[in-house]
Amino acid sequence: MNILQGSGFDLPFKDNYFDVVCTNGVLIHIAPEHLPRIMGEMVRCSGRYIMGYEYYAPETTPIKYRGNEGFLWKTDFAQVFLNNFPELRLVKQKLYPYINDAERGNQDVVYLLEKTTT
Repeated sequence: MNILQGSGFDLPFKDNYFDVVCTNGVLIHIAPEHLPRIMGEMVRCSGRYIMGYEYYAPETTPIKYRGNEGFLWKTDFAQVFLNNFPELRLVKQKLYPYINDAERGNQDVVYLLEKTTT
């Protein structure tokens, strides 16, 4: 196993290095103004697909994280990708409502995006 240390803002991989680049509960911790930069690195390193599993909201919504503000957001992350990277298309997206919190409308999303050009 090789372990690399790096930053999501400067991934230590060549362009199109991976078939799939994915996140799971990572983008929710990136400030909205920094999302295009980290997403750009994901797009750059992806040879074809980008997949995510994140908190979902139709609009960017800050959430207190362990009593603190400025560390957690939910939004439509697939749409943020699409708004910033026209070479992407949405393949599939599915929302998963919280079973024990449905009355508050909380839900997660799984999405798959595909690069239409490399």
